[in-house]
Amino acid sequence: MSDLLSVSVGNLFLAAIIPGLLLASLYTVYIFVRCQLNPSLAPPLPEGEAVHGKDL
Repeated sequence: MSDLLSVSVGNLFLAAIIPGLLLASLYTVYIFVRCQLNPSLAPPLPEGEAVHGKDL
């Protein structure tokens, strides 16, 4: 597609990555705010069910 438009592949890649990262970060902020306003949307895990980094 870049050869048809005479645009570098790097510019096309950036044109896709930047909006994607922006949307992902906005969605993350939206989820965080919703859960802060209404904690029942994301109840805490019961004791003993926490996931630790070494388990991943």
